[in-house]
Amino acid sequence: MKVTVKDLKTLRPREWLNDIIIDAYFQLIKKRDPSVHVFSFNFFNNYFTRSYDEVQRWSKDVGIFSKKKLLIPVHSDRATWKCVHVLENIPLQNNSYDCGVFVCQYANYISRDERCTFTAMIVDKSNSQ
Repeated sequence: MKVTVKDLKTLRPREWLNDIIIDAYFQLIKKRDPSVHVFSFNFFNNYFTRSYDEVQRWSKDVGIFSKKKLLIPVHSDRATWKCVHVLENIPLQNNSYDCGVFVCQYANYISRDERCTFTAMIVDKSNSQ
């Protein structure tokens, strides 16, 4: 995966994180903890718009049932990022641009078996620094 300068610019305050940044961050989580498997943001969309046959090969070389966690970033309605982890829900942001930051924070917490303690106010403050 190649992260470009254009992708890095989405890390600026009040910008929406793009799919490359989301996927790169999820890969860092996977690298930090091999017992966590992450799917590309394309997984969910391909599964629901095409079929299981279309995505089943994406994990054929991974023993997903031996993993302690599976994380799937989802770009729903092309305006909101969510993180699918079993049946848990991500805390919600209070603006229209931090959903990608929330997804990354959520994935970070659950991959470490930590309870999500971040809030919109904390994310807003750290995003503006």
